[in-house]
Amino acid sequence: MNILFLKGHKWSVDVRQLPVRQKSVRPTSIQRPEESRCLWQGVTEALKCNDLKMATDRKRELEERQRVCEKFRAAHRLSFPVKYFIWNGDIWSYRSDLRMREELVS
Repeated sequence: MNILFLKGHKWSVDVRQLPVRQKSVRPTSIQRPEESRCLWQGVTEALKCNDLKMATDRKRELEERQRVCEKFRAAHRLSFPVKYFIWNGDIWSYRSDLRMREELVS
């Protein structure tokens, strides 16, 4: 992976040389309801039990809830709440300033 910073500094990493790390995820019991693991928990549990009908039903319920929320936002002219990006006229920009990362690497 090659990274080119705004000031022209280049940084290369061979990701194949990096150790594999165990994923760290907060338990669903302390996640907010709209977080991915909470949203998809019913689908995941059904798939683990090899119950494709139940997984399909849970997925449809999830999608229908999302459609209802989107219709509400559209009807009330509300924008989708974006956490990590900012709309700058014609492009999305990452909210966190990446220049700070360059200073850490340099």
